[in-house]
Amino acid sequence: MKPKRIGQPSKFRRAAWTATNQMNNFNEYNVLIKKVIDTFNFEKVYIAMTALDWQWKTTTGREVPSIIKLKAMARHLLLESFDNKVVASGGFEARYFPKVDDKPAQFTLQFILASADSGHD
Repeated sequence: MKPKRIGQPSKFRRAAWTATNQMNNFNEYNVLIKKVIDTFNFEKVYIAMTALDWQWKTTTGREVPSIIKLKAMARHLLLESFDNKVVASGGFEARYFPKVDDKPAQFTLQFILASADSGHD
């Protein structure tokens, strides 16, 4: 068995540090996502969807989603954006901007009624 080098952490300590670091990041991201959910105007989205009769498909048919379901979808998309950077569904678009240098990580959430793009040839 090879002796350990002085100052070199064991595999267990490295794994524990990695897990702790990931948990701290997860907690930080949950705080950021909670802030987005708490400040987003879901009532306005619900009013627009009701006025437009914008329905989502459910297991029991189609319906305009409740505010609780809107919040659940938004949270799901924000979590998914962490891996995919941009995700969209049901009118929502969630984006994740990773930490760069001294700029902190950021999540954004939009509800899009209409959009256009010039395209990239």
